[in-house]
Amino acid sequence: GGGRVPFRDVFIHAMIQDGEGRKMSKSLGNGVDPLDIIHTHGADAMRFTLVQMTTQTQDVRMPVERDEKTGKNTSPKFDIGRNFCNKLWNAARFALSNLDGSSSAAATEIDPASLSLSDRWMLARLAEATGTVNNAIATYQFNVYAQTMYDLLWRDFCDWYLEAIKPTVKADANQQASLRSVLDAILRLLHPIVPFISEAIFEKVRQVSTASIAGLDLSPPRVGEVLATAGWPRVAETLRDEQAVGRFERVRALVTAIREVRAQHQVQPKRTVTLHADGPLMEEIDAAGGLVQTLAGVEVTDAEPEGVCAAFAFDRREYRLSNLADAVDPEAERQRLRKELDEIDRLIFGLEKRLQNPGYVEKAPPHLVDQTRNELTKRQHDRQALMAALEKLD
Repeated sequence: GGGRVPFRDVFIHAMIQDGEGRKMSKSLGNGVDPLDIIHTHGADAMRFTLVQMTTQTQDVRMPVERDEKTGKNTSPKFDIGRNFCNKLWNAARFALSNLDGSSSAAATEIDPASLSLSDRWMLARLAEATGTVNNAIATYQFNVYAQTMYDLLWRDFCDWYLEAIKPTVKADANQQASLRSVLDAILRLLHPIVPFISEAIFEKVRQVSTASIAGLDLSPPRVGEVLATAGWPRVAETLRDEQAVGRFERVRALVTAIREVRAQHQVQPKRTVTLHADGPLMEEIDAAGGLVQTLAGVEVTDAEPEGVCAAFAFDRREYRLSNLADAVDPEAERQRLRKELDEIDRLIFGLEKRLQNPGYVEKAPPHLVDQTRNELTKRQHDRQALMAALEKLD
């Protein structure tokens, strides 16, 4: 009453259709009952999937399947939400098992510059994601919000950060503080999407005290220990450590290249292989403080490789891995290198064709044309490295 406007903002969500693009209806029997999904997948899994699907379009599709066990309609889409919640739960369990809280006697606030490369990188990823999330919520792009959190938790936090700190976190009070702070911030950012699981985990995280990280403001709950009343994370620009991000991305590129070779040669996950590095790469690996060794399962040497080894290109140079297995079949290695050569030739052909097109060179933004030229040069160097590796096999 009183002539006041009840709402300043009204969000109209997309219409959810079935897999064929039909409106869900009782008469067609193509609808999904939210209560059924809460029963099979959980309320948080349902919420996550729905938020991730909420694009700024008029309608979205959700394939509907009949669940033979219950005889009710369901959708494989909700598995995404369930897998995400499981991932969050397991990550938190792993993190909590590495937080003993004994570090609370140390400094009360830690300067992020004093942290290890993986901690600084993770804090920078958190800073970037928080900015993206704040912007997405302000502009009602809820799918961007969900997707940003999916990438932050699944890829950055679980696949890379937790793996990177496994060998060191137990003995490093500062790393424990970093781990606890990042997990706490992630729970706060996720709370509006998955309120129940984040609240349950937060209850445990609150019981562990560590020093705080300068520039990451996590104000305590206003009511009791309840996450719903805790402050939204405030992340200072100082945490967006460009240098740490750049260095970690290079570590990640090197580790990914080594993992690909390991996978192609079916090297057992537990086996440590030998990476033969030159001076500059040795320096870079040392500066990363054991990260490459941990994440790629390698020991590093500057000695010449003996016997059969596998070659790979990284940063325009060719490097070798030895001690892959009891023996590498030279013929299989030849075939693998030839296949990689074919792939690079295909890429080079595409890039050359683009640069030979006068329309592209004249009309495209200069930085894009430069990017394409640089990419071509890099691929040509990679090609030379592979050719050299093939010649050594013959």
